[in-house]
Amino acid sequence: LRSASKEGTIEEPIRVAMGNKRALQNPTQRSRSNKWVRPLAGAASGIVEMVALMPLDVLKTRAQLGMRGNSVLGSSLLGLKLKIMKHEGLSALYKGLVPLCTQQSLKYGTRHGMFQFTRNLIWKNDGLRPTPALVNILAGLSAGVIESLIITTPFEVVKTRLQQQRGFHSQAKYRGTIQAASKIVQTEGVFALWNGVLPTMIRGGSNQACNFFAASTINQHIWGRRVGDGKQLAIWKTMLTGFISGCIGPTLNNPLDVAKTRLMAQTNGKGTAHPKQRGGRTIQHNLVLARGMSGCSSGAKPHYTGMFDCIRQIAQKEGVFALWNGLTPRLIRTGLGQAISWTIITRVMVSLEAPSNIPPIPRLSSLTQKEKNKNTIWLLR
Repeated sequence: LRSASKEGTIEEPIRVAMGNKRALQNPTQRSRSNKWVRPLAGAASGIVEMVALMPLDVLKTRAQLGMRGNSVLGSSLLGLKLKIMKHEGLSALYKGLVPLCTQQSLKYGTRHGMFQFTRNLIWKNDGLRPTPALVNILAGLSAGVIESLIITTPFEVVKTRLQQQRGFHSQAKYRGTIQAASKIVQTEGVFALWNGVLPTMIRGGSNQACNFFAASTINQHIWGRRVGDGKQLAIWKTMLTGFISGCIGPTLNNPLDVAKTRLMAQTNGKGTAHPKQRGGRTIQHNLVLARGMSGCSSGAKPHYTGMFDCIRQIAQKEGVFALWNGLTPRLIRTGLGQAISWTIITRVMVSLEAPSNIPPIPRLSSLTQKEKNKNTIWLLR
C-alpha cells in the first residue's frame, strides 16, 4: 500500500484507507448500528406510495375481475376510471385504502428488514467488495416469500373484497376493513384470509428477486454506487432505478397476479349467501357471472380449486391474453410505487451514512496497464 501511494497511482484512495484503519478492519460497523433504519424507511415509503397511487390499484383489481374485457394494453383504462367516478363517486377509487396502507407499511418494513437480514446472513461482506448478484436475488426472493405469507395475503383478501363491490351503501356485504375481515372469518373461516396464498408467495418472491437484483445492478454498474459509500444520487436517477426495477417482475408474473385476485375474490362457500341475497351487488355478479367468478351460494364449491386450475380455466374460457388483464395499471402503479419507495429509502440511508471511509472501487476501463498489474488495485476490489 505504501509503495503504491509513493508512486501516486491511486494516492487519494490509499490515503483515505490508511487514515482510517478501523473502517477497513470493521467496515460494516456503521451499517449494523443502523439496522432499523432501512425497515423504518421502507415502512414510511410504503404509506407515501399507497396514498399517491391508490386509484391505480383499484383500476387494476377491477380489470382483473373482468370489468374491462380482455384488453392487454389497457386502452379502456381512462374509460374505466371515468365510469367508476360517474356511477360510484371519486371515493370509490380509494376503496381499501386503510388496509392497503397498513399492509404496505408492514410489508415494506418486513421486505427491507428481511432482505438486509438475509443478505448479511449469507454474505459476510468485508466492505471492499460489492454484494454478488446471486446474493441479492436470494435475499430478495426470501424477503418476498416471507412478506407474502405473513402480511400480504390476508390484507389483499380484505382489500379485494372491498374493491369488488359497487359504491358505498349500508346494505353492502363489506362496509369497512375491520367489518370485512370479521365477516370473512365468521362466514368462511380464518383460513379464508389466506385464499390465493400460493400465487401470492410465488408472485412476491419473484417480484422482489427481480427488484433487488435490478436495483443493485443499476446502482453499481450504471450509477457507480454501492451500499455504505455515502454517495447521494440525483432524484431522477433513483426514480428511474426504482421504476425499471419495479416493472420487471410484474411483467413476467402477471398471470399469477390475475389468479391471486380471482382466488381472493371468490368466497369459500361455507355458509355464505349469494351477493344478491345480501344486497351487496358485486362487480363479479354483475359482469362475469357466466365465468363463475361470483360468490358461492351456501354450501357451493368455489369455482376455482387452486392456482393452476384458475390459470387453466381463464386461458380456456377467456383466452391466454386474459392472464395479462390489468397489466397496464399494475405496471404504472408498481413502477411509480417502486420509484417513490427506492428514492425515499436511498436518500434516508445515504443521509445517515458518514462520508465514506471506504476507498472507491476503481473502474477497470479507467486504469492503465501498469495500474492493473498492481496488487493494491485488487485489494481494493
